[in-house]
Amino acid sequence: MSGGSDGLYIMGRIDGLSCNMTIDTGANVTIIRKDLAQKLGGSLLWTPTSVNLQTVSGDKMDVFGRKDINITFGSTTYKHTAYVADITDPCLLGLDFLRKYNFYLNFKNNELHSESEDVALFEIKNNEIKSAHQVIAQNDFTLPARTELLLPGVITENQSFRFGITEYPEDCNNQKGVLVASTLVDLTNTIIPVRVANVSDKTRVIKKGEVFATCTPITCINKVSAPPVATSSESLTSELLQNVQLSEKERNAVEELIQEFKDVFSRTTSDVGRTSLAHHKIDTGDHPPIRQYPRRLPFAKREEVGKLLKEMQDSDVIEPSSSPWASPIVLVRKKDGSTRFCVDY
Repeated sequence: MSGGSDGLYIMGRIDGLSCNMTIDTGANVTIIRKDLAQKLGGSLLWTPTSVNLQTVSGDKMDVFGRKDINITFGSTTYKHTAYVADITDPCLLGLDFLRKYNFYLNFKNNELHSESEDVALFEIKNNEIKSAHQVIAQNDFTLPARTELLLPGVITENQSFRFGITEYPEDCNNQKGVLVASTLVDLTNTIIPVRVANVSDKTRVIKKGEVFATCTPITCINKVSAPPVATSSESLTSELLQNVQLSEKERNAVEELIQEFKDVFSRTTSDVGRTSLAHHKIDTGDHPPIRQYPRRLPFAKREEVGKLLKEMQDSDVIEPSSSPWASPIVLVRKKDGSTRFCVDY
């Protein structure tokens, strides 16, 4: 029994050993190969002689026993009992495993879905699986000293995965001072963006066809639940046009505009976006760091400050840091009674 070159596989571990497991919806039970069971160690569970396994051609298969195993892929470990037999692939994940943990297949995206995560499946080509792929420069690029650029790159190999993480290639030592940001990219696109920084004092050049980054496939995406946000367009329109003096014609025109671009409006304090169209930079030159002393906050304001800091951190507006530059915060009361969090530079 084998998945063949057109099978769907999942990268994971069985009792800590790396293993490429075949998703086999035609198998009623999960099976591991005899030599893999021997590597795992331990004794096999007794199996009644009445239990017989058959291949798709109807031939009987000898069963050596059963074994309790821990199957890990993504971020979760699953306990299961597998049969031990002579098969071609190291492990066949059968319907018993898929049904037990409520998995379902998405053949369009080659993904295995559960309630908590989406796991990428792949097809083995020429019996070779690469953990990282080379990212090639599409053109010649010049990196000025102490600058950061977003460069287009291409991956020459065919991709079975949907997402990947870009990194700096470990075996590339000819570009000292050049860094590559670890970035999540969509591998279904022909061109992938790679954020590159030249932290040296000299101009660096990346030649067309040069390997300037690697891309490691993402095999698992954990599902997260976002706080519920009201999506009613009528509610959004009424909130934005509240206490606004407009004629009926003007109001209709504004309502149409809001409907067309309703996805750009923030509905809650945590519903914030990010743009790459504008960049902000403060050039401090050779000036030594300035560290202003914090101002004493009224006791009644401390709880509010903690709440505002947590909201901004949860929304990725700010992050903890240890910097020689520091300025005190100032709380400004707005007209509606809420507080504006400011910094006194």
